Amino acid sequence: MTFFTFAVWMVLFSGAYAEDQIFTARVEVASPRLYLDQPLDIQLHLIYPAGYHTDPNTLIAHLLRNSSFNPFAFSLRRLPTASKTTTDGLIKETLTFPLQPEIPGTHNLSFFTVPLLPDDPSKNSVKSLTTDLFAIEVISPLSSLTEITPMPPLDLSPQLPVALSSKNRRKIKAILDSSDALTVAQARLSERTFPWEKIGTAFLGILLGLIVWMILKESKTEPLRRLKLASNSIQALQTLKHSQLLESKHFALFIEQLDGILKQHLQEQKGMQARALTTAELLPYLTSSEIKQFFLKTDQIKFAGYTPTLEECQEAENFVRHYLQRNG
Repeated sequence: MTFFTFAVWMVLFSGAYAEDQIFTARVEVASPRLYLDQPLDIQLHLIYPAGYHTDPNTLIAHLLRNSSFNPFAFSLRRLPTASKTTTDGLIKETLTFPLQPEIPGTHNLSFFTVPLLPDDPSKNSVKSLTTDLFAIEVISPLSSLTEITPMPPLDLSPQLPVALSSKNRRKIKAILDSSDALTVAQARLSERTFPWEKIGTAFLGILLGLIVWMILKESKTEPLRRLKLASNSIQALQTLKHSQLLESKHFALFIEQLDGILKQHLQEQKGMQARALTTAELLPYLTSSEIKQFFLKTDQIKFAGYTPTLEECQEAENFVRHYLQRNG
């Protein structure tokens, strides 16, 4: 009887594991680096059981919405094409999305979630598959660069001396005499001019002293200002903790508030416009991989409809608190 129970349990476990494995999504990009005038084809490979189907319009909206969070980074050249085969109750579908880069730079693309819609909603629910974030580097074409035309070198061959006549000598002497007279007149005039150089030197000395004084003053007040800003961020975190958002299960709103507190801290302490930048624009300025992962996770919550758990909210709160305490 024990062996029979074990065999039944193994069959059920294998069936459940196989059911999880039949839902897969994989993104394939021909080249992560291309020129601005080159097209970009992105292929989405899906495997799912019969009874489900995809919505190309939804996938287009997901891809363009998540293209670096910039609506002008890529455009759709034409509608996507799809090829589908069915084997042993499994559907293998490949969708090709033809895109055209619009602006140069490095852009992060992702479908984030790929919804599989049931043919019969009364039997099955919507299945969402998560895809990775991948970077595409778009560079300006070589034809747009300014072409430099080479020029031949100047002719520096010496000229042969020519004997001057007495008439030419008199003309040259008159020119030299007038030049000497002009030099003497300029020297006398410079003695009578206003001493602008002395006044300018004195002004520069005063300006330099003022700059040194401001730097010394800033060095004394900056630690106090940073301590006050860090205290404000920690106070905002305490206020959020007592806002009862976790108790009322508003987990997504709680994560968005944490995201705002951390971006406000970076903007005040580091001098970067964190609240005005998108995550794709902010990532190159961040050095900590933990902060990058935090902002990517919050983007899935804010833009892809991901619902965090209570444990994820508590872990995010602890991470923000420790970061504020370390970098205050």
